[in-house]
Amino acid sequence: MAAAAAAAPSPLQDEAASSNGFSPRELSATEIVWAAEQTRLRAKLACSDALGFVWPPAAATTATQLPQPAATPAASATAAAATFAPSLPPLRHVGGVDISFVGEPSTAACAALVVCEFPPAADGSMRVVYEDYRMVHMTEPYIPGFLAFREVQHLTALLDRMRERAPALFPQLLLVDGNGLLHPRGLGCASHLGVLADLPTIGVAKNLHMVDGLERTVVQARATAELHRGGDHFELVGNSGTVWGACMRSTDASSNPVFVSIGHRISLNTALQVVHACCQHRVPTPVRLADLGSRDFIRKGKAAAAAAAAAATGTSVADT
Repeated sequence: MAAAAAAAPSPLQDEAASSNGFSPRELSATEIVWAAEQTRLRAKLACSDALGFVWPPAAATTATQLPQPAATPAASATAAAATFAPSLPPLRHVGGVDISFVGEPSTAACAALVVCEFPPAADGSMRVVYEDYRMVHMTEPYIPGFLAFREVQHLTALLDRMRERAPALFPQLLLVDGNGLLHPRGLGCASHLGVLADLPTIGVAKNLHMVDGLERTVVQARATAELHRGGDHFELVGNSGTVWGACMRSTDASSNPVFVSIGHRISLNTALQVVHACCQHRVPTPVRLADLGSRDFIRKGKAAAAAAAAAATGTSVADT
């Protein structure tokens, strides 16, 4: 089997350039500090199942058919551990987080957290039990490889607010629109957030982060040739032999794959099962609803602002 995720590169290396085959550039003072923090958090990352709930769920309580990846010693050990852990609760609440921007480029954005009931209904839908949207201001610039330092603080604020408002519905697992281990330093937003929040997290990305020799055209061609049904997947193995994540077809009807990676406190095998179980469409339902909800929140805010401006000037909204 391919090697586990490799150690993080030197903090002085420019991961965005070197991962794409270019010579590393010297990092700025801010980037050096951030890279050191990524290295510190990377040391705390758990890449095996430490879920806090029973997985896989009992067949009698699961409405959807879970995918069954090829058995591995790690997967067998996980199943055995679940069998002998009757005191753990079942998975009932799965969260999804996303951030939508008010135009581009922009520092204004809407951070979203949506929590859905698990397991999904027979038709694949998931009932929303909690949602929260918050307009935020980005204080940090966008720098490839350091996205978490721009966005994660706003997502942790939503989680903190939920702990106070609705602790009984707090997500047992979080799906993140972005990458986890599939990142030049092995610590994308999903992993960064997971370590800070101490939650099992999974990275689900719509675009391939090209690290360690992974090439978008090669991966896409393989996906077209090999992924025919929902749940079909293959591991993303870099030139170093590192398994960075997996390319997965979400549903029978979704021809474009998603890229699943370990976030924190979960194995890739379990992450693939959870993501597939939550997919009624290409993107897992909790993340999809967070994306749609944040965009709607922005639209409603713009409409309200236009109405207020119209009222102040005595014109109609249609005229503005």
